Amino acid sequence: MGRRRADVKSAWGKTIGYSRAIRTDDTIYISGTTATEPTLKTAEEQAASIFATIGTTLQELGGDTRHVVETKIYLKNIDDWKAVGRVHGDVFRDVRPATTILQVDAFVSGEALVEISAIAKLPTRVEAFNSRHGRGR
Repeated sequence: MGRRRADVKSAWGKTIGYSRAIRTDDTIYISGTTATEPTLKTAEEQAASIFATIGTTLQELGGDTRHVVETKIYLKNIDDWKAVGRVHGDVFRDVRPATTILQVDAFVSGEALVEISAIAKLPTRVEAFNSRHGRGR
């Protein structure tokens, strides 16, 4: 399959040379994602928006949230970990990816309270075939 990318919707992608996500073969790497819409005032609201963006990005590259194997959550205020964790749980309750939550001093965007990155591992063709046909359980 090679390499595919999902571009960032802002000019920053070209300016600093990065992508929203990269898919190489059966792995999708999603860059740190923030939500800075002025209406999103809490870390919980921002996290919900970020996970929606991550979900859309995964679909664009042939995956979905069921394929996520790792998330990293960066918080401006560590006290927000429970609220953001609940949103994470709503999205990944059955998937339960390896997860790291930590506090950082600042984000590039001053409005950001949360930044989240993720890695997804897609099933190989054989795994997908076996899953569809009840094999390998």
